[in-house]
Amino acid sequence: MIAGVKRLGTKLIHDVAHLSYGDRLKRLGLTRLDRRRDRSDLVEAYKIINRVYNVQSETVSEFDQTA
Repeated sequence: MIAGVKRLGTKLIHDVAHLSYGDRLKRLGLTRLDRRRDRSDLVEAYKIINRVYNVQSETVSEFDQTA
């Protein structure tokens, strides 16, 4: 749903309306929603692993830091 709104919104910009969705995003300096979600997940995982958050160890799976 949100991705569809973003797709439609980028078509409303006259200078890029003729481009493909991927090209419109590149021209406008935007990223795809799925990539933003992946990046956000990685940032949150990094913060948990590096104890930026005070997360109880029982709430998270064990993580092998030797790998």
